[in-house]
Amino acid sequence: MILAEIEKSFIITAASCWRTPVWRFAVYETGAFFPWFGSGVLGGNIRKTGGVIINNISYTNRTSITSPEAAAALPQNSFCQIDNMVYVHNAGGLPLWLYYLPKYGVITGFTDGAPRVWNGVLYRSGLDWMPDISDKADSLEYGAMAFRSDTVELPNASGVYDDTVDYFGNNLRVRAEIRGEIRDLYEYYIRNVKVRAEKTSFICGDRREKLSQKIPGARFTREEYPRIKKELAGELKQDVYGACEWIKCVCTDEMDVYAEEEAGDGDPPLKEYRSFYAARKITALRLSDDRPNHNGEMKESHVWIKQTQGPAADDEARPEPGERWTPCPVRSIDHEKGEFTVDIKYCMPPWTGHDVPEVWEVRACGVFWTPEGGTEARPLDIIKELLGHYCGIIL
Repeated sequence: MILAEIEKSFIITAASCWRTPVWRFAVYETGAFFPWFGSGVLGGNIRKTGGVIINNISYTNRTSITSPEAAAALPQNSFCQIDNMVYVHNAGGLPLWLYYLPKYGVITGFTDGAPRVWNGVLYRSGLDWMPDISDKADSLEYGAMAFRSDTVELPNASGVYDDTVDYFGNNLRVRAEIRGEIRDLYEYYIRNVKVRAEKTSFICGDRREKLSQKIPGARFTREEYPRIKKELAGELKQDVYGACEWIKCVCTDEMDVYAEEEAGDGDPPLKEYRSFYAARKITALRLSDDRPNHNGEMKESHVWIKQTQGPAADDEARPEPGERWTPCPVRSIDHEKGEFTVDIKYCMPPWTGHDVPEVWEVRACGVFWTPEGGTEARPLDIIKELLGHYCGIIL
């Protein structure tokens, strides 16, 4: 027997403070406050809450909490349901309606067998889908994580699933009865919905997919780099860890024409170098010269520059005009800021007139972020640094 649970979203509206900073709201009404109605459910079925999402943060369901008194000690970013009330401890303890789209998901159950009630949820018949069931553990392999995805079809003759926006991003859980015991198989999130006349298809994805999202890296700004080209403002500043090659560098002062020194009555002298950003930290810049007749010679404090004309950095005779990647020495390195400078004679065409020529493409090789005093970055080092830098979690 297969059990499938799908969540439909509802906006949290009427909520009251239970015990500061815990708030609560009702998901169905009972006769508790109306003695003349007697006890029991009013106006419909019992509703079971499967999830709470506030400010796009999915809260943890603390099923071990079973009394209102215990709910007063809910951890932050978590919730629990006791009878008809849902208790929530949100970040900041502010009223729930002050947040962007505070939602809760009500569970609807389906089964491929006869209707049944389990754990307070009614599972209706009509599920026409068989998941892949196995007692084997996943293989521990080195490589990219493989995410499970599936399509679950549910009957929709009554049009109950026509309002697809109420299901996007919500949970879809799959359970199975194995050897007389109901076990959890998968927990998906709904990433697409296809509505047809008789059935609705829910295209589901593995929640671990969200681990592959890009980290919120820093961006280039005109405040930090006043002389950067305006089209580069707002672009992401790349992070590089360990030994890497062919890192594309960004010129941070391409619009800076003149040096800072005074030049009397005439124009000030032209600036003699350009600054480049490679990564958040530089441990060492070095490259292997793999051009013909150079036998992979290691060059310290050098970068590759795509020169089109002008003198070669290694004083070799310049062949016919054309693009050529040339190892060029850097003038200085700011290891902590991940920046370096290069003389303009290596990274720009000859400067004539008042027009500022385009900077040539620059690529860096070497060792970038590493643990303090280290020469390499292991996977665990990178994870710890990411958590510390972006999340404030120090391990």
